[in-house]
Formats: sequence, structure tokens, C-alpha cells
Amino acid sequence: MRKAVTCLFLVAALLVFVGGAHAALTAFTDRAAFTAQGVIAENYGFEDFTGSSFYFPSNPWTAHGVTYSTTENLIIGPTSGDGYATNVFLNDYYTPLPGTINGNYTMFGFDLGVVGGRSLLDLSITTNVGTYTFNGLVVPNANPMDFHGFVAGAGEYFSSFNLSSENGVKYAPALDNVTLGTAGAVPIPGAVYLLGSGLLGLGGWRRFRKN
Repeated sequence: MRKAVTCLFLVAALLVFVGGAHAALTAFTDRAAFTAQGVIAENYGFEDFTGSSFYFPSNPWTAHGVTYSTTENLIIGPTSGDGYATNVFLNDYYTPLPGTINGNYTMFGFDLGVVGGRSLLDLSITTNVGTYTFNGLVVPNANPMDFHGFVAGAGEYFSSFNLSSENGVKYAPALDNVTLGTAGAVPIPGAVYLLGSGLLGLGGWRRFRKN
């Protein structure tokens, strides 16, 4: 019996080790693959602003789980002449574009472009554990935009983000379809295999003792 308990303890300990190995953000460039990671709570495309090419929400402005705190929040509509098929969000003073994520969300994604011309963008994402930086993002300057999605590591949730242009004040990061969600408990294949092997081994040991 003591050997059986020891076997189960080792399996459990290794399972925790394997599960704990996922300690950084997982990035996605495909929205469908990102969405499949859990349950989406918010997917906001600024579509409730209609009737004009330019809209100026309050500063700061909270909408669908995110507080935007740019110098001056601006939503550009499709009739503005900037080439966007839907409403997009940006800083009227171009750069940076910071925001705070309200709630312990473990999934964060958005469509990303740049207004004003071609420019590389720098992105920093902060969780309750630390800050991750993604520099030199290449994004289009008109519709369609590129998708970027992130799933937090074990024990992490998103708290804030910041987007900035590498070419300065004439180029503005632009957001659309800002998405928040909670990642599902997806079994790690190696951990599942390890648990199964341990239980099979325990069963074989018990049958051996009976014989």
C-alpha cells in the first residue's frame, strides 16, 4: 500500500510540474484559433457610434471591460476617408494608445492597424505577474487589420496594455474588435499521458499483489 501511495504522489508532483511550465503569454494571429481557447465575454468593435466620421468619447473612457486613457480618445468611422470599413479606435494625438483591462480576464485580443502611414508598432502587455513587450510589429495602414491575441499563463490575468508608434507622432495605432475572455481548462497532452501511465502502473501493481 505504501508503494501505491508513493506512486500516486510522484504522478501528482510531476503533473503539477508539467502544468506549471506554462508561465508566459501564448500569442495568436488567427482569431478562430484564439477564440477556441476559452469563453469570450466581450468583443467590442465601437459599432454603437454612428452618424459621423469622427467621434470623441470622454477622456478617460470605459467601454466593454477596457478603460482607454489616451491624450484624446477618438473613433474614426468608415466615411472619414482613412480606408476603414468599420469604426476604429485611436488617439487623436496619434501615439501612444494605453488602456486598463477591468476584471481578471485571461484572454485579450484585438484587430490592429496604423493610421497616417506605414510604421512599426511597439506593444507592451502587463499582467498581475509582469510586463511583456512585443516590438516592431508590422501592421497594415488600412482595412483589413491584423489580429493579435494573447492567452495568459497559469495564475496570470491581464491588467493593462500600451501601443506606440516607432515613427512618432504622425502615425497612430488603431484598434477594432477588442476581445476579452476566460481561457478554458485545456489538458496538457504530456500531463494527461503522465497521469494515465501512472494510473495504469498502479493498477498493474495492485493486480501483481493479488496474484
